[in-house]
Amino acid sequence: MKKRVFGLLLSVVMIFALVIPAMAAGEDDATYQDGGSKAAETGEAYVYDVYGLLTEDEWDDLEWQAEKISKKYECGVYIVTVDDYRDYGSSVYEAAKAIYTEAGFGWGSGKDGELLLLSMDDRDYSLIAYGFGNTAFTDYGKERMEDEFLDNFGENDWYSGFSDYLNISERYLQLARDGKPVDVGRDPDHIDWAGILIRAACIIFIPVITAGVVVGIFWGQMKSVRVAGTAAEYVVPGGLDVQVSEDVYTHTTVNRVHIQRNHDSGGTSVDSSGFSGSSGKF
Repeated sequence: MKKRVFGLLLSVVMIFALVIPAMAAGEDDATYQDGGSKAAETGEAYVYDVYGLLTEDEWDDLEWQAEKISKKYECGVYIVTVDDYRDYGSSVYEAAKAIYTEAGFGWGSGKDGELLLLSMDDRDYSLIAYGFGNTAFTDYGKERMEDEFLDNFGENDWYSGFSDYLNISERYLQLARDGKPVDVGRDPDHIDWAGILIRAACIIFIPVITAGVVVGIFWGQMKSVRVAGTAAEYVVPGGLDVQVSEDVYTHTTVNRVHIQRNHDSGGTSVDSSGFSGSSGKF
């Protein structure tokens, strides 16, 4: 399986440097956790169009963008297209992880990076991250990123979709390096108008409506009330009987109820192998 991954994925794009050193050293069976391929340290490519969606000029431009971003933020940003993910894993997510691992993707000793995989047979995709990529590309962040490029893929505009992917990846990496990764409640590119309207309704409209209902009820109860013509009408039948009443304080009872507060979810869901990701159709 590993030789097939290397052979099909990498030799098609004429980047033999990724696999030949590892094969010569007998490292085909080395796991990613043990170090994997040394390609990431010897100048590997970042765009692997195995399926053949891009022209040579498009590939050149995307490769240049991906390399520039990866070096600037020390976090590999990769693109891979294949015919069928089933040649690499049981699901498109597992296939993306296998390709990332066996190709030795990732920057530095932490193998920091992200990978966008397109499987063209059934139009599946997976966006995964590892190391610092998990910090920069949160679960929420991945969803926002997908909003940027999936529409292009839906129209078979591959170059624009990949360009959008690289551009938003660069922005998210910059924010993450600044200590402000895009996440729930922290998205400078997105205004949550629905949330604002809901909060405004809770603060303004609901109290006003509630007060109006209460006033209406009391107003309806006052319709039978009239001003008496004489003081005698206010005297209770049988006369006025005033008795002495005395209140003695004994104790106070306080009931405390614990309220379970719900916090907005955020962060990144990382699996047992250290990857995070999302998958779907385009």
